Parts: sequence; structure tokens; C-alpha cells
Amino acid sequence: MGNKTLFKNIKEILEAASVCNRCILRFCGIKIYTDYISKADIEKAIQQLIGQPSNIQTENEAGDHSSSNNCPTSKRFLPNPCALCLGILQTACDEVILKLDDVVKKSLHKFHDFILQVSLPVVIDLRDVIYIM
Repeated sequence: MGNKTLFKNIKEILEAASVCNRCILRFCGIKIYTDYISKADIEKAIQQLIGQPSNIQTENEAGDHSSSNNCPTSKRFLPNPCALCLGILQTACDEVILKLDDVVKKSLHKFHDFILQVSLPVVIDLRDVIYIM
């Protein structure tokens, strides 16, 4: 039980410092790559880490509430970048990865599977070390 409260405290501190969920998983030492794939997987992994039941709402359920409102459409919300990865690991990258996947599948190459590896700049590692101190 001590680890779950420790992870919960770490999560709260990192969220207060505007750190993205993927970086929270990195700080907690989660190395299973399937936990980083989708937003739902990330939320599920965090909930399991801190020992809370997951109450993940799908995007369709969240979008139904705004369609019944007669207000004008709002401007696109641009969230602040993560304080550690500077937005490199945030959800905006998910769209680029899906586009790459589509291009590879539509190409005339023999193989349709690929692995995308992202190497972070050294500055990101330095920010992690400084943030821990």
C-alpha cells in the first residue's frame, strides 16, 4: 500500500507542475510500451498504478454534451506543453503517428509493419534530472 500512496503523491505533484501523463508514467518507471499507445491505455495504467478504479470516458460520450448546446464553436484549445518533454510526448504526436501509419499502409512496399522510434534530445534528460532534484 505504501507504493500506491507514493505513486499517488508523485502523480499529484507532477500534475500540479503541468507534466503530461506519459511523463508521469516515465517517472513511475513503467517500461511496458503498450501502456503508452493510446490515451485510454495511459489513463488505465496510471489508475492501476495508484490503485483507483478507472473511470475513463470515451471521446464520443464527452462530445455529446457540447452538441446540444447552442453556443458558438469555441476556438481550438492549445494546452500548455509538458514541463519535462516540452510537448514531444503529448497527444499531438499521436496524429502524426497515425498519418505515418496510413502512408506506410498505402505505399507499394512489400511490408506494411514498421517501428517508430523517437530519441529525445539530451536537454530533455537534463530537465528530468533537474526536476527530480
